[in-house]
Amino acid sequence: MAPKLPCRELTGADCDRPVALDARDCGIAEHVVPPQPEKRAPGRESIPMGVRRPTLVVDEEFDLFDDLDDDLDDGEIPAIDASSLLVSATAQRSFTTRHQVLPEVAIDEIRFLAARAVEMDSIELLDTGRLKLSAKKFVLYLSPNGRTVVGYATRHYERTPTQVFAGQPSRFGAGRSQERRPRGAPLEIEDLRHTVDPSTVRISSLATNQFARVAGLRPKEAETGEVMRQAYVDAFADGSWATGQSGPGYEISHLGRKWVIATDDGSVILCVPLETGDA
Repeated sequence: MAPKLPCRELTGADCDRPVALDARDCGIAEHVVPPQPEKRAPGRESIPMGVRRPTLVVDEEFDLFDDLDDDLDDGEIPAIDASSLLVSATAQRSFTTRHQVLPEVAIDEIRFLAARAVEMDSIELLDTGRLKLSAKKFVLYLSPNGRTVVGYATRHYERTPTQVFAGQPSRFGAGRSQERRPRGAPLEIEDLRHTVDPSTVRISSLATNQFARVAGLRPKEAETGEVMRQAYVDAFADGSWATGQSGPGYEISHLGRKWVIATDDGSVILCVPLETGDA
């Protein structure tokens, strides 16, 4: 059965009826659905100009429409066509916030990831009825009928799925064997906060680049280092601390940023934008 969208998304009419992409209309003859282009996989040529593409940024109401036609038996995992997956606004926001890319790129990357997870047979049916697809520390959550991506998560701070599967090394890991410093014993959060001076700790070049990109600054200018250092000092004092969920280190959330820092000396490892739902 073809996926559905609200009528207004396909026809431009002031109508919210759910309508299948391959239907002639939504039940009202005047609301004619134009021919839809074939979904394309990453790397294929773009759709010719003049051909209307369905709006892929959808909301929670659409997710509910998509789940209405489920007729699966309990415990049955549906067939998943990664190339035609619809990607919810929530999943797009998670991807674009994490990787700093355009929504169109996020959609292609998510479909690519889904295809790889299906090939690896890494599909899990959750108690909620939704599906969990996992591959190389990336996770997608799909609606019960397997047609809509409703969530995205990853432990990779910079690389996208296509980069990871292509074997592109992380800039954070590049040269680590030459630059790695001896690690001390990890300190408890309260001990670290009372013994470390954030105005003197090391800040990695990756964190500097991440901070500068979001702040609209040049990473190699002295002003950038000063602004970033003051932002970290403020976060160190006033931010919300937590044990890292995406790897070793503590996380400090403050003023729209997440600082990932070493547990022994408070040096800054990463500085990324806060995602929706982060504390």
